[in-house]
Amino acid sequence: MVWRTFTCCSVAVLVLALLQTLASGNITDGFRGSTIKFGAQLSNDKYENSWEVIPAAVQIGILGGLLGALFINVNTRMNALRKVILKTMWIKPLETAIWSFMSGFLFILAPYLMWLANKNNVCQPISKLKDEKDKEIAYRAWCDDKQFDANASIFWASEGDIIKNIINNAVNVEPLNQFYFLLVWYLLTITTYGTNVPAGLFLPGMIIGCALGRSLFSATVWTYDKMGLDPHPLVDIPKEQLEALTRSYIILACGGFMAGYTRMTYSLAVILMETSQDIAIFTPMIITIAIAN
Repeated sequence: MVWRTFTCCSVAVLVLALLQTLASGNITDGFRGSTIKFGAQLSNDKYENSWEVIPAAVQIGILGGLLGALFINVNTRMNALRKVILKTMWIKPLETAIWSFMSGFLFILAPYLMWLANKNNVCQPISKLKDEKDKEIAYRAWCDDKQFDANASIFWASEGDIIKNIINNAVNVEPLNQFYFLLVWYLLTITTYGTNVPAGLFLPGMIIGCALGRSLFSATVWTYDKMGLDPHPLVDIPKEQLEALTRSYIILACGGFMAGYTRMTYSLAVILMETSQDIAIFTPMIITIAIAN
């Protein structure tokens, strides 16, 4: 009964999105799903064609599946090792304390080294953040007054705010630093999950997926630069379209990586469509999740 209700609601939402696409008069625009959220009308428009990201969906699905498989393999071995080594009550909290210290140390050291390497590009004027809520989750770190450190803002923020900062194009993190962030989060997550503390995997998976999507988009832009294409297919486009395309990469990477280690399928696609308010991503998301699994 639950699955029947679930399927019925999902089909109803997709049909509504299709009818809105037909009503817009542009059937090549994909489902205009970003204008609805399970029937709740929203004001934002759709800037990207959902079919444009299908090649990226395939690549993200392959990479997400590989990273997910590595996650399962390493974490299974780590937890098997814990059963052999951590046999006394006192040593389990000690392991947790050691991992906590290492995580905190790396989360401070990494943005500090990034700041030392390139102070001019790391420190950005706080005035570029137009929304007051964005300013509240930006961190000054070692920058001057009325500036914020983009790297510290993704390392030090809470889990939900990290996702906001990664998606926010105004928080301009250098592609290499974004990759370092992805590497730190991924390695710590696959090794620390299973320690003697209650912990979840959904939000860490979303954070890693967001960083993966942003890194892949930056790598794609770099590849096109090296090919010398003119006009540049990912730069010489309207700002709104560029932001929508970046967001699509991020959402797809979330789905690809999370499908890789959770083995969730259709339910994961619906969850991400709901949280992103973007039904237009349904077809690429299904492709990504299917390949990742």
